[in-house]
Amino acid sequence: MPGGSASPATGCCRCADPNWTLANLPCTRCLDRGEVLDRTLPLFAYRFPVDGLIVRAKFRRQPFWLESLAWAGLGRIPAALLSTLAGAVLIPVPLHRNRLSERGYNQAELLARTLSRALSLPCRTDLVVRSQATAQQARLGAAARQQNLRGAFRLIGMPPRHVILVDDVMTTGATLCSLAGTLRAAGTEEVSVIVLARASG
Repeated sequence: MPGGSASPATGCCRCADPNWTLANLPCTRCLDRGEVLDRTLPLFAYRFPVDGLIVRAKFRRQPFWLESLAWAGLGRIPAALLSTLAGAVLIPVPLHRNRLSERGYNQAELLARTLSRALSLPCRTDLVVRSQATAQQARLGAAARQQNLRGAFRLIGMPPRHVILVDDVMTTGATLCSLAGTLRAAGTEEVSVIVLARASG
């Protein structure tokens, strides 16, 4: 599958920001957010042709691309990195019920279920809900994205010690860091992230 890799080895050690050149140090954005992420494993960089396939999956009712990309992308992640996920629980970033009704499916959940089969890890969709119908993050700047997500997530169960948050695209990381902070406040000790594609944000 074409499309560049965005390995944590070439970016921030926590959020895999490809613009960060000090590979063994967290980026300033992660430091400002309290280092709520332990590691991020992007399967691809958000560029052609992966970006177009994700758009098709999300907005043109072609979700089958998510499974194809997930299987192709997992083969690009070193086994040593995948081994750090042992014993973790996959949690897809939830959609608000209004957006879920409009789209018909949560792309992060479909991706997480594929990863669950591939990695033999449990997937939980009953632990956290999106309690606010926030504006679409893709239409906002970095500062507005952070403000947009205040109080967006609510826990409805006891979170696991080690979770793997799953989403389709990571740009500034605001959504994933907000959810990670909510989980850590409730007792989660380790937060990993798997995203289908890492954008430069």
